[in-house]
Amino acid sequence: AGVGGVACAQPQTGCSMKSWLGWGKKAQAEPETPTWDETPSEEAVGELDQDPGENSVPQDRISAPPLTEKGKKRLEELKVLLASDNLDAPSAAICACDATLLRFLRARSMVVQDAHTLLLEHLEWLQVMNPQNITAEMMEPEACTGKIRVSHVDQYGRPIVVMDNSVENTWDVEKNIQHLVFNLDRAVSLMKPGIEKLVVFINLENFAFRSAPSMKASIATCKTLLNHFPERMGHCIMYNPPRVFAGFFHSIRPFLDPVTREKVRFFRGSFTDGSPNDLALKQLLSDDWKAITGVSSARLKPNCSPGYDHETYWATVAQWDRDRRQAAVVGA
Repeated sequence: AGVGGVACAQPQTGCSMKSWLGWGKKAQAEPETPTWDETPSEEAVGELDQDPGENSVPQDRISAPPLTEKGKKRLEELKVLLASDNLDAPSAAICACDATLLRFLRARSMVVQDAHTLLLEHLEWLQVMNPQNITAEMMEPEACTGKIRVSHVDQYGRPIVVMDNSVENTWDVEKNIQHLVFNLDRAVSLMKPGIEKLVVFINLENFAFRSAPSMKASIATCKTLLNHFPERMGHCIMYNPPRVFAGFFHSIRPFLDPVTREKVRFFRGSFTDGSPNDLALKQLLSDDWKAITGVSSARLKPNCSPGYDHETYWATVAQWDRDRRQAAVVGA
């Protein structure tokens, strides 16, 4: 199960979703939300054109790395801290999973106190977000253009979360983040044993500022991935971003830690069969990467992402949602 999709107690009185779009105590120390840089510098543009680098996929971009003796020690230290926190039953159930605790530790470079703080903030966030109560019916208005969807798994078994902001259709940040969490929980549910990572594939071919998410929504998206689904992203592929996207990325770059930035890969230029970009993405994803991400497909409707068939796709999502709800009732 995803670390987001766990039954939790109701939020405390006076706590609201809006108060949590900054994600906890650390958010207060962050700079004010910047605005888009619509005239990127040559240096910023150059970052998009850098050689994407090695195309092989190391094991730690697919599954958890082997647990070392140091890791075992840090895990036990974190458990000791949690044991003194007087957690409620749902929170204690989350913290009983070693794999979850290890993801939070790795997200904070195995510094126990930092991982403990992040985990407690995550548990409070769960009480507000209530991922288990986000339904397919609630999310269908957000999903009808295919702006975020879990398409397939790649050749390594990693679910692929496709994003296409050119078909953004709503501007409610709270709903946007609920939709993101709903999709991330679904992606995690598709991971077979031994798989811990997913791929974020961002189709930027038709990126434009007029249709881009707000800066607030973009930063909230980054924080959701980093703070509430830690160590879940194996790669983030930026597909064919235009020059102007450099300003967008330059604005959100400070909110990404160095480890996450290393997972971001830019691909621009030709994607014809056999081209360097095509061969690289075949290695990173699979031979049919164009089909499973939709980039080679036609738009079935004018305001939908390429290759997105809402009726067919949503029937599968709705069934998944019904199944997980039934499982929750049976397991209660």
